[in-house]
Amino acid sequence: MLAEAKIKDAGLIVARTAQHLAKADLPPGLKIISADNHIEVTEDIFYEAFPLSLRESAPRVWLDGYWRIGYPGAMQTYPEGVDVDGALTKAVLSEGFDLDTRARHLEIEGVTQEIVYPQSLLAFIRHPDQQVQELIYRIYNDHLAVLAGRRPGHFHGVGICSNWWDPAQAENAVRQIVELGLKSFMLPLSPGLDNAGKPIDYAGPGMDRFWSVAAEAGLPIAFHIGEVPSNSARGGFGTFFLVQAAPFRRVFGNLIFGGILDRHPNLQIVFAEGGINWVPGALQDAELTYGAHREIYDIVPKHPPAHYWHTNMYATFQTDRIGLQLLADIGADRVMWAQDYPHGEGTFGYTADAVRDIVKMTTPQEARLILGDTARHLYRI
Repeated sequence: MLAEAKIKDAGLIVARTAQHLAKADLPPGLKIISADNHIEVTEDIFYEAFPLSLRESAPRVWLDGYWRIGYPGAMQTYPEGVDVDGALTKAVLSEGFDLDTRARHLEIEGVTQEIVYPQSLLAFIRHPDQQVQELIYRIYNDHLAVLAGRRPGHFHGVGICSNWWDPAQAENAVRQIVELGLKSFMLPLSPGLDNAGKPIDYAGPGMDRFWSVAAEAGLPIAFHIGEVPSNSARGGFGTFFLVQAAPFRRVFGNLIFGGILDRHPNLQIVFAEGGINWVPGALQDAELTYGAHREIYDIVPKHPPAHYWHTNMYATFQTDRIGLQLLADIGADRVMWAQDYPHGEGTFGYTADAVRDIVKMTTPQEARLILGDTARHLYRI
């Protein structure tokens, strides 16, 4: 039975137990890396680190059945009895944010190293105060480096760029991540407004300085699902989940048709947790418009779109039978497996089954790339 079929009856992650890797039947010597796991802030780091003049604007961190980051007393309420917070509590293994518990679970499931993304801080991308937002992300990056020091060689954090909206601050923002030794950093799929209050276009002249600094740093840049607003109507959580990967196409287009990758051909881009089956369709449509419309483009890419995917881009997945069937179009060296621990859509509890499926559906060489070697090379670990 494919693990993708098994997940249909996997149940809530809070009811699962770790599955021993011995069931995976791996090629000899293969060491597994998860290219997308998550960590939550479980210490009140922001309030303590904010300057006194802004301390009352700092988000707090507390445990209330689920780790929360925000402003107590200002929790959003949802109509029609939809308990989004309750759904999140059941969809995340909260004890997985404890480093000792986490290490035990990953060891049983055979994950030797993990690339670790944030959890709730994705929600602060739309914070109305950009000064506060910048402080939040700089403090988080410092904290992430501390966590990595507690599990050296195993925990590799993905920072959050603390300022992408002010070109004058681009160098400071990226330098912090480099100096902390973080392996990558995130940008939002929807970049919002610049410091003058105008909409940001990633391919626009206002971002040229940022991309130059990012290219010089030489770190992979990540875009992660999670920015689509949740829907509190009937069936909202399921609808919310289904449209998570849709925004990847806009950034994908910006990078290619906006000339970003032509101006900075060494950039490496990761699209995380959206699966890999979206890639062939996006490439097919990109090749179509390049063939039919490039005479009317304001900027004509130097290469066909597929060149940029196979040279500059990657995607992660947990289970994706359809994507693996299309691997010849995607490229085994462009995809990385992810456990997505400790999320409910992740593979905790049946990781060995998920890994075994990859081994069965690919060649030994492809399996080694997908399950570890590509991440090891990309993140230099």
